[in-house]
Amino acid sequence: GGMPVIIPRETWEEVQKYMKKHRRRIGKTQTEFILTGKLFCGNCGTTMVGDSGTSHTGVTHYYYSCLKKKNQRACKKKSVRKDIIETAVINYLLDVLLDKEMIERMADIVLEEQRSRKDSSVLKPMKAELAAVRKKIENLNNAIADGIYSRSTREMLVKLEASERELFEAVATVEFTEAQMLTRDKIIFWMQRFTEGDRVDPDFRSRLINIFLNSVYVFDNDDGGQRMKIVINSVAEEPLVLLPEMEDVCTGSNNDPESVLKRRV
Repeated sequence: GGMPVIIPRETWEEVQKYMKKHRRRIGKTQTEFILTGKLFCGNCGTTMVGDSGTSHTGVTHYYYSCLKKKNQRACKKKSVRKDIIETAVINYLLDVLLDKEMIERMADIVLEEQRSRKDSSVLKPMKAELAAVRKKIENLNNAIADGIYSRSTREMLVKLEASERELFEAVATVEFTEAQMLTRDKIIFWMQRFTEGDRVDPDFRSRLINIFLNSVYVFDNDDGGQRMKIVINSVAEEPLVLLPEMEDVCTGSNNDPESVLKRRV
C-alpha cells in the first residue's frame, strides 16, 4: 500500500557508496571565498569575485577580481590576493573592532538600536486597538442587557470576541519579545567570546565576517599598494586600512601573509 519504488534499491545503494567515498575528496578541492558578496572594487563599485591563476611553477594562486574587469575589461582595478585580503579583514575585526573600548562602544550602539525599535514598536497601537474592541464588546453586552438582541447582534459579538482573543495573544507575544531585550553586560560578554576564537579556523573566520562585516572596498594606490575601506555593521565610521605592497598582494611572493600584514596593516 506504499509508494512504488522508482529507483531500484541496488542502484540507490551504489549511489550512496559513491557519494560517501567521494564526499571528502570533493570537499577538499573546493576553495571558499569568505568575502564573496561583501568585497567591492573601490574604482567602479562592482563586486569582486573569486578568481584563480596558475604560475609558471604550476602553483595555483587565488584572488579576488573586479567583476567588471573580469567580464568586460571595463575597469583597471588590480586583483587582490585572497589570503592577503581575507587575513587583513580578520585581523582588523579581531585586533581593532573587538578591542575592549570598541566592544563597549558597540554595546552602547546595540542598546540604542534596541531602544529605538522599542520606541517605534507596534505594541502601542495594538493595545489601543485591543482597548477599542473591548469597549465595543462592553457596549454590545450593555445593549443585550437592555433587551436589544438579534441575530446580527449575536454575530457581531462573536466576531468582536474572536478579534479580542487574537489581539490579546499578539500583544502578549510582543510584550514577551520586548522583555527579552539584551542587557549591556550580555552584549559585551557575547562579543568578548569572539576574541577567544582561532583566527585561522575557516568556520570561525566565516562566522566573524557574516556577523560583523557589512562591506569592504579595495582601492589601488598611486604607489602600487592598496588600501581598503571597511564598513562594519551598526558602526558609522569607515576606517581606511593599508594593505601590503602590490607585489606582495598579487604575485607568488614567498612572504607569509600573516607576517606581511603584521608589518604593513
